Amino acid sequence: MDQSPLIPVILIFAVAGLAIVGTLVALFVRSRSRMRGGRGALWMAGVYGAWTGLEDSASWDRARAQKSLRDWYSIENANDLDSLLEDLVRGRQTGNLAWDAGRAADTVRIGVAAGLLSAGDNHDWTVRIAEVLQSRYASWEQYLTAFEAGMHAWQDRSGVQDPEARARVQRNYPLLAEKVWPQASFKTPFE
Repeated sequence: MDQSPLIPVILIFAVAGLAIVGTLVALFVRSRSRMRGGRGALWMAGVYGAWTGLEDSASWDRARAQKSLRDWYSIENANDLDSLLEDLVRGRQTGNLAWDAGRAADTVRIGVAAGLLSAGDNHDWTVRIAEVLQSRYASWEQYLTAFEAGMHAWQDRSGVQDPEARARVQRNYPLLAEKVWPQASFKTPFE
């Protein structure tokens, strides 16, 4: 029996099968990447939320973000921003790693809004911030306590005595405990 007419049929089914398997693998990888991205965004909200109460500075309009970076940190470009973030992530601004890295998280989000950081940069800084904070603190509560101590030290040096400003972290605590911490473990792995 001549099998030559079967060869094209077999090849068609083989190629179709490979295409289906390839598509399924690609969809799985993409969904895993989105889960990691969503988990990273939620985890970052837990970090910057100590200061902002979950206001995501990446939602600011570009002009506001650029003005804030310029006024607060004299940031004019992406290189200036990277230098500042490096200092903050290493705790070199105030010596309190939680306070500095928490401000880095918010500053990363402002940098995204300002157009100085890409989605990839945001991810890279999220991983860096997670590495330093997760290596130093065991839980969201420990991080928040250290962040608040750093904030109060900064407020003391700056002469901030307004009870409303000094209670900022305590006001944000219930929101974080309800909305973020149950969904994003402090020790969430990113890589």
